Amino acid sequence: MEFLRSLGPFTDQDRVRSNSNEVLFIKSSRLPNLFVSYRFGQIRYQTATPTFTNLVKNVPPVAESAALALSFFNIVGIKSSDLTKKDNGSPDLSLSVSSTEYYVNHQVLTNIESDIVDFRRCVDGGEWVGAETGGDGQVQFGEYGKPSRIWLSWRKIQRYESYQTASSSTIMSWIRHGRAVQNMIPMDAEPINWGTIKSLTITKAKLCYYAGAPSSPSDWLTPFIALWTTVDRGHGKIEVEIDCPIIDMTKPPLPAK
Repeated sequence: MEFLRSLGPFTDQDRVRSNSNEVLFIKSSRLPNLFVSYRFGQIRYQTATPTFTNLVKNVPPVAESAALALSFFNIVGIKSSDLTKKDNGSPDLSLSVSSTEYYVNHQVLTNIESDIVDFRRCVDGGEWVGAETGGDGQVQFGEYGKPSRIWLSWRKIQRYESYQTASSSTIMSWIRHGRAVQNMIPMDAEPINWGTIKSLTITKAKLCYYAGAPSSPSDWLTPFIALWTTVDRGHGKIEVEIDCPIIDMTKPPLPAK
């Protein structure tokens, strides 16, 4: 918390709300502000929006933003092992740049305002699904690499029970019997008639954990497997993601270790 308060910097005079669930700091100018929700594991920090008369300067090269993010994670208590990974095992950080163009004296002036780092959580190798539910975030680094915006949702989790995962044949049976969920297809595509398809080919599978919706985060992580598939309808093929359960909750949990 001391690190977060120093971003403003915020003092007790800036504290406009404080209770056992959350705390809110707002400077007299409304920005910057800082909101922390202990209940939902959320941090919201925002500095003033840049303008043409208040351009951002000395933003580090975007290539340095990954190292800045890892340093930030260490400060706020996020372990590198809890981040989704690339194929080479390094944290899967999405890097981009925020900029604004101004037309001045018949010329276009581009002001780099921040480096943006998006990241997502993993649990036992499975990707956390559900924005703002406890497993994702974004941090923007502005002048001299100082955070200019933090949008973080990272709840504390605790293991409750363990279950044996379903076999591939069981998963296929669940798909046939309607226990899986079809994701969206292109709006101009013909709906899939699952009773008449010729074949279903799985091209990729990924373990995921669903944590609810932003407005109503779940108290439980629900594991499922996301399947990238090719569906042959006889008169053409279509790519579609299918989400299927990965454990059978009707069976007893595994013995505690």
